[in-house]
Amino acid sequence: MERIGLIGAGLMGTGIAKNLLKAGHSLLVHKRVIDESDQRIRELRKSGAELTAKPDQLFEEAELLLTCLPSSIEVEQILIGQGGLCGSSNPKVRTVVDFTTAKPSSSQKIEPELAKRGIGFLDAPMTGGPKQADEGALNLAIGGNRQTFERCEGIFKVIAKNIIYVGPSGSGNILKLANNFLGMLNRCSTSALCLLVEKMGVSRQKLHDFVSVSGGYSRGFESQVQSIAKGFPLSFALKLSLKDIRYVQETFASQNMEYGILNDLASLYQGAADAGYGDRDNGTIYEYMKQALSLQDSIQRG
Repeated sequence: MERIGLIGAGLMGTGIAKNLLKAGHSLLVHKRVIDESDQRIRELRKSGAELTAKPDQLFEEAELLLTCLPSSIEVEQILIGQGGLCGSSNPKVRTVVDFTTAKPSSSQKIEPELAKRGIGFLDAPMTGGPKQADEGALNLAIGGNRQTFERCEGIFKVIAKNIIYVGPSGSGNILKLANNFLGMLNRCSTSALCLLVEKMGVSRQKLHDFVSVSGGYSRGFESQVQSIAKGFPLSFALKLSLKDIRYVQETFASQNMEYGILNDLASLYQGAADAGYGDRDNGTIYEYMKQALSLQDSIQRG
């Protein structure tokens, strides 16, 4: 089996790594700081991963490079930035698969730069949370060259339950941003309705009972109701939702399309981040909206 390198062993990347190792792949994982007291470091070691703090080591040893990073900024830096893969003197990497939720324009910028070095590139953003990553049950939307996709399909089957090849570079990113926009819209709408019915003397549980058997039901509704009930366990940081909605805005703008709800949603998430919710789970948009609506109510009564 080919040697695999992974940059980005966070909440999602650690599950991906463990499933690749379970399937018998040789895996070299980059961590900027290798702290042996870190739970993820211990998990990776126990699963059989090799670790390095030097990204150059991955470029020179891995044939397949996987990236799972916070944003397009980090992806571009590690692949085509100064000191990145394209600047490596003797890279062994032949294919890069990027699992990051990134801008379509960024993937379309990266692919031709890597192609000049004979390196294939796929954007393969995922849906699902840490639990699905651990279970090898992620969902992937993949953009890029079809033959490159087919060469990597075996790897995808190890980590994902649903694999959709979309089309040219950036296509996977488009679908992922569409999905995340719908998810954020559902979270905010559900939060507002929960606050409304509670204020009017109807329980959140009764709202759930009725909507769950009616036309307004969705996975996003269910996810947010459960997040509120469980106290917002960290699955996806709110600051990443803010990043994603900014990417959606840019993507609409690139096609000369305007959609007012996008601006309202972006303002809401920006307000939550400014209020200190950025590092908490994105479900805490409920807490921010509760705070903001209470303030608004106080102003109106004043």
